[in-house]
Amino acid sequence: MSRLDNNKLYNEYMKSEEWNKKSLERLKIDDFQCVLCGCNGFLEVHHISYKRLGNENVYEDLVSVCPRCHVLLHNYYRRKKTPKA
Repeated sequence: MSRLDNNKLYNEYMKSEEWNKKSLERLKIDDFQCVLCGCNGFLEVHHISYKRLGNENVYEDLVSVCPRCHVLLHNYYRRKKTPKA
């Protein structure tokens, strides 16, 4: 499957009722607070892993974060992990 197909499936899933239920469940688990900074404004649910996309374990694969912390998480994941040769 091409990356474009994967992106299309991901985008469709993120608009699904199934995803809405899982993300709401995670928000409830986290008491509607960002797990990193504790704010309780607008929140997003971040995938820690995409390995079980569509079959996520809400305790292991998802986390509630504010938009600022969500960006910081993605920046962390994109960090340099090995020195340049």
